[in-house]
Amino acid sequence: MHRNNNFYKYLSLAFIILSFVYVIYLSYISVFNIFVGADVKINEQGKLEVTKVVDYTDEYYSGVKKGDIILEVNGQKGSEIQLESGRLVNVESLTVERDNKSFHLQNVSLISEENLFMYLIPLISYSICLFCIFFVYRINKVRKSPSAFVLILFLLFVSVAYV
Repeated sequence: MHRNNNFYKYLSLAFIILSFVYVIYLSYISVFNIFVGADVKINEQGKLEVTKVVDYTDEYYSGVKKGDIILEVNGQKGSEIQLESGRLVNVESLTVERDNKSFHLQNVSLISEENLFMYLIPLISYSICLFCIFFVYRINKVRKSPSAFVLILFLLFVSVAYV
């Protein structure tokens, strides 16, 4: 029985570490791929043109529309921007041309109501679950119950799913 407890202990630690790495990765993707949600291509005139805008993304909320010509990205000319898989990444501001009018679009701030529910609250819930897991783990050192492993897995899966 003692061998099983060590197995559960190390398996729990492995899952905790993997979940922590996964949450850090998701947070990095969420923060540094801001203003994604629009596919772009270089048109016949050599300018960046928006070909598709995914609904309810940062691009959508900022006002970018299909067919917009991107003149500037973060203050650089649109024709000088290197694309990653036909998408813009790490964009804070855009200057676009639509119907022969120029518009300056600013990205949604990281500190906003939308991002509160998308980034901050899930990270707080994950932190609270890690805190609870820590106490379950500490108490289980004395009791050595396999049900603690199930509780740890449940807390991890629920918190990671919310992130």
